[in-house]
Parts: sequence; structure tokens; C-alpha cells
Amino acid sequence: VEDDACFIDDGVSGTTLLRPALERLRDQVANGAIDRLYVHSPDRLARKYAYQALLVDELPRGGVEIVFLNHALGK
Repeated sequence: VEDDACFIDDGVSGTTLLRPALERLRDQVANGAIDRLYVHSPDRLARKYAYQALLVDELPRGGVEIVFLNHALGK
């Protein structure tokens, strides 16, 4: 996977939605640049369940299929 296709916020807490890589991801989704997102597990997307739910609702509305690799949302 190309570096620009990875969205990793090293050292930034997943308890907030204001993270550089997450903002870059959301911008690319809004621009239609992404159609599938592979996520290690839901807590890598966001630490708070409410934020996970928000993103799992938002990203598909932008045309993105979310694939959780190790744990499904809510497990």
C-alpha cells in the first residue's frame, strides 16, 4: 500500500475526531478518491463507540466500503 493511501495518526489520541490523518481521510472521501477502507479494528478508527458509529455512517455515504480486518464493529 502506498504511503499516501495509509491514514496513521502516530502519537495522536483516537479519543478525538480532530486528527491529521483522519481529517485527510475524510477530505479524500469527500473528494471521491477512496472507495474502500481497510481498518485493523474499530478502535483504530476511533476509541469512542459514538465516534466509530459516526464514521461508519459518514464514510459509506461518501461511497466508501469499510472493511474491518480483525474485529467487526460492536464486537
